[in-house]
Amino acid sequence: MIGVFVDADGTDSYTSKQRNNTWSMKSTYGVFVDTTSSSLADQQQAMSQASTLSQAPLATSLDSLFIQASAAPLRFQPNVAPARSAIASKGEGALPFLAERMSTQMPRERITLETVLPQIYATAPTSTSALLRSSLRSMDAAASGVAATIISKVRDTSCITDLIALASDPSWRRRRLAVFTWGDLNDTLFSSSFEHLLRDPVPYVRQRAAYAFAKQPSSSFDQLRSVLTDEDHVVRSAAVEGALRGRRRSMRELQSWCVSITDPLILRTNMRLLACTDTTEADVREFALWYHKAPALTREMMDHLLPTLPSPWNALTAEQLASIAFPPKKRKQRRTSQ
Repeated sequence: MIGVFVDADGTDSYTSKQRNNTWSMKSTYGVFVDTTSSSLADQQQAMSQASTLSQAPLATSLDSLFIQASAAPLRFQPNVAPARSAIASKGEGALPFLAERMSTQMPRERITLETVLPQIYATAPTSTSALLRSSLRSMDAAASGVAATIISKVRDTSCITDLIALASDPSWRRRRLAVFTWGDLNDTLFSSSFEHLLRDPVPYVRQRAAYAFAKQPSSSFDQLRSVLTDEDHVVRSAAVEGALRGRRRSMRELQSWCVSITDPLILRTNMRLLACTDTTEADVREFALWYHKAPALTREMMDHLLPTLPSPWNALTAEQLASIAFPPKKRKQRRTSQ
C-alpha cells in the first residue's frame, strides 16, 4: 500500500512511462522520483504544490458516494474520508446497500466497508449485527471474511453462536475463520465449543486455534499441550505467539512445562515462552537455578535466546546467573572480648 522510488543521478531507462528527471505521485501512498542532486529541491517544491488538492463536490446517491469513498487515484483522495463519513451518517438506511457490497473483490471497497460499518454499528448495533451475522454465514469467502474482520473490530459477541456453527463447517477455511474471529473477541473463557479445533486434521486450522486459545488468560500449558508440542512448526509457533500476547507466567510454571519436553526441536520453539514470564526477584532466581541444573543443550538454547528478550533477561550473563543461583554466604563476625 506504500511505495517510494528515489533515484539520484545517473542515466536510467524504464519500461514504463517514467523517465530521467521526472516525478509522479502513485495511488494513495506512492511516489516516483528520478532526479539529479542539483534539481532535487525544485522537484520537492513541485511535489509539495501538487500534493495540495482540492475537494470535489460530494455525490448524493449511495452508489456514487461509495465510488468516491473507495477511490484509489491520488487526485480523488480529498473526497475519500468525507464520502465515507457521508455514508456512515445515513445510518441504518445505508445497510441494505452495503449488504450488497460485502462480497466485493476490490481492496479499496473492502476498506470502505471496514471503515463505515463500525461507525454505523456504534449508532445501530442491532441492525448492523444482523447484517454481519448474515454475511458471516455466507458461502462467499469474501463476504464472510469482511464480516469477520468487522465483528472483531466492534467486538460483537452476539455472533458467537454463528462462530460456533462455523467451527464445525466441512470447509477448513471456514473453521479457521471461526476460531480466529472468536479469539479476536477477547473471550476470557477456554471455550469447549472451539477446543476440538486444536486437534483439527488441517495444520492451518490448528495454527489459528493455537494462537486464539493461547491468548486466553485462562489457558494453561497443559491445556495447550497438543499445539505446543505439535509436529508442525507453524502450529507450535502460533501457540507460542499467542501465549506471548496473553497473561504473564511464573518461571516455575514455565520450568515445569519445559522440563516435561523431551524433543529438542519442540523445546527450542517453546523456550521462546521465556519472553512472557514474570520478572520478579524470585522468578529471576528460579531461572538462575534452572539454568545451572539444565542439560548442556538446554543451556545453549537459553544462551542463544536471552539477548533477544526484554529486560532483565537480555542483560544476564552466565556469571551473573551463577551469583544469583549461588549467592556467597555471609560470614558471621566473631565477637572479641574486651
